Formats: sequence, C-alpha cells, structure tokens
Amino acid sequence: MDESNCEICIQFRNDVNKIKYIDADKNCIVNGYGNYDSEIIFIGEGPGKCGAALTCIPFTKDSSGKIVQKALSELRISHNCFLTNLFRCYSYKIIEKNREHKQRLEDYKKHCMLHLKNEIKSLNNLRLICIIGKKVYGRYIDKEYLEELKNRYNVFYIYHPSYYRNRKHLSEQECVSKFIEEYKSKNKEIKIMV
Repeated sequence: MDESNCEICIQFRNDVNKIKYIDADKNCIVNGYGNYDSEIIFIGEGPGKCGAALTCIPFTKDSSGKIVQKALSELRISHNCFLTNLFRCYSYKIIEKNREHKQRLEDYKKHCMLHLKNEIKSLNNLRLICIIGKKVYGRYIDKEYLEELKNRYNVFYIYHPSYYRNRKHLSEQECVSKFIEEYKSKNKEIKIMV
C-alpha cells in the first residue's frame, strides 16, 4: 500500500489541521524502510515532530532516532533490518492529546495497521519483531494481531529511548548502551546478524 496517494491519510491529516494547525512540512507520510530480506523488523509508535515528520524516514534526526540508529550500527544490524512505525504521520499525536477525538484516533490506527501488516507480510525472511515502546506493544497493536505475530515470530518490546533519558537523565551514549543491553537481553536465542 502506497500511503503517498492515500486518500484516507490525506483526509485524516486535513481533519487534524482543523483541530490544531500543523505545519505541513512536519506532517509528511513516513513509510518503513530498510532491507526487505531482513530477519528483523523494528516497529516504533510514529514519526517524531522534530525527526521523521521532517525527514520522512523512521528513526532519524531527533534524539530518539539517533539513539536507535547508533545502537543498530553498534549491533552491526543497521543494514540488515527493517524500520517502521505503526502510525504513518505526526497527526496521531495531536489526536491522541485531544480525548474528545478518541474515535478518530481509533479509525486512524486501524487504517495504519493495514500498512503495517502489509510491510510485515513483505518481509519473507522475518523471524524477529522488536517493538519499540510499551505503548505500541500494549495499547496500539491489537491483542489478537499481536498473538498472531507471537505464534509466527519471536516478538518482544523494548523501552523507547526517551524513557532512558527521561527516567535517568542519561547521555546519548548511555541511552545507546541501554538500548543495546536491553535488545541483547531480550534476544538471547536469536543470532545477531553481522
């Protein structure tokens, strides 16, 4: 599914702009990217306002994106993985903060799930799904679908990099180390590809 011409995405973003003005440059549609022959997919929540919402590439530019990219590089899997988000544009954050638009967020989530499912299906060698952020793992991905994934793949979540920084005020390198440590500890039985 190509989100660039997606009328539902365009309509959703137009509706969000009516709720709160968003700079169009900070609201691009962000597709997953990486190695389609990969055994590993990393799934985040959505584009960051100062990161992927500007670059249109998941996990780039903002501090959390830099931490993930550096960690993947140190793990030597940056070229052997696929990176994506559940939500495809920054609009979801505006809706999430406006409780009166809860149904709109749910509709958007269902639509974005179709894109995520297609990305997962397109990875023929997939063995490991690493979900970044407990909110994505426990709240946004439907429980039935999560169980389906667990039956087919090794699925786990690790804390979002902002968690390390906010909870302990760590430096970027310490956050990278925490990300790597957590990834390795939850991924003991999977061979790290080099």
